[in-house]
Amino acid sequence: NGFTYKDLEIVSEWDENAYKLAVYLNKTKPNPNYEKEFLKYSEDIIKYEDNLKTWQKELIEYQNWKKQCENESLKKKIAEAKRRAAEVLKLVRELGNDDETLPLNQRYSIVIAQPIDMASNESEIERRGELMMAVSRLTDSLGRDFLT
Repeated sequence: NGFTYKDLEIVSEWDENAYKLAVYLNKTKPNPNYEKEFLKYSEDIIKYEDNLKTWQKELIEYQNWKKQCENESLKKKIAEAKRRAAEVLKLVRELGNDDETLPLNQRYSIVIAQPIDMASNESEIERRGELMMAVSRLTDSLGRDFLT
């Protein structure tokens, strides 16, 4: 894929032979700058190879960097989801559901299904509101980050 030094030698031999044949057949006048032009052409091929290798190396580095960024982003999203779930779990426990055998969504349903005692202190009512908001944030986060 691209010229190598061996290819350059083959091209060089072919070019020289073709040039000598053309001169021999008088189809072109001998060019005194032929060797200089050929060396310049050879240098251009070598520069092209070097640029191609550099570009390939930079592309691989970019792809590795992109994967690393995606992994870091995913780790942040997972950490955020865990933090939000821990917040919901804490509020469910504060509201009196300590049954660790049930899944969190069932525990939340049990807490929310209980009637609101308007005679109780306001902090319990506020915690229920906080619980609903925390569950909303958790489900939004899960839907946005993992289900789309």
